[in-house]
Amino acid sequence: MTPVTGQKLNLYRYNSIAMTDNLIACARTCTFSVEVDAMETTNISSAWFRQSRPDVASWSIQADGLVVLDDYSYLFMLNSQLNRELVSLKFVIDNGTAGGLVIVSGLAWLQSFTITGANKDIATYQVSYQGTGVYSLAGTTVTPTGIVIQGTTTQVLQYTAGGGETSIAIPGGAGKTMFYGSRGGTSFETIKYNTGSPDTGALWIVSSGTLTVDSNVPFVQNEKILILVQ
Repeated sequence: MTPVTGQKLNLYRYNSIAMTDNLIACARTCTFSVEVDAMETTNISSAWFRQSRPDVASWSIQADGLVVLDDYSYLFMLNSQLNRELVSLKFVIDNGTAGGLVIVSGLAWLQSFTITGANKDIATYQVSYQGTGVYSLAGTTVTPTGIVIQGTTTQVLQYTAGGGETSIAIPGGAGKTMFYGSRGGTSFETIKYNTGSPDTGALWIVSSGTLTVDSNVPFVQNEKILILVQ
């Protein structure tokens, strides 16, 4: 049994225009909560015990972190609140294996935001999003041709590095578009396609299904690479 550590949980805001997932800036803790109201069904035959059944459900996400200007920072959060914007959020649990991958996604609005500036200390923020409507839960199911996210055309592909590589042709990835990836359970910050430098993220060649990382951070021996493609 392998426990899931906190750094394997990531919260993203989906940008539908750029079609990218942006990390919620410098979040140190993140909580996904679901609550279900109870509808009482106690009746004369319940032997003096209360009975109930599940009724309306709600979900929310809370996070706190350091105040920085990168990624989905406090400025974007405040603008979301001012504009009463519905935000598409993705709560990702990635333990480095397909069996450990779960993506919870849904629409939410910013319910509360607090920014704190302590004397001679780094400023911090706390944010709470209230979900609206049903959230989607992408589990994984092993199939002979790979692992397919339930209800979609998305496939989860895995590879174990031999050590020292900076470019890897992922089996089954040719001709598909990669939209998420991780190495050792840590997600790539950015994904570029076909040309350019991977920088701190990854470069994905669609035609060959080749994944490239910066030469300064080659894959290490037995490192687990996990990607989602369509």
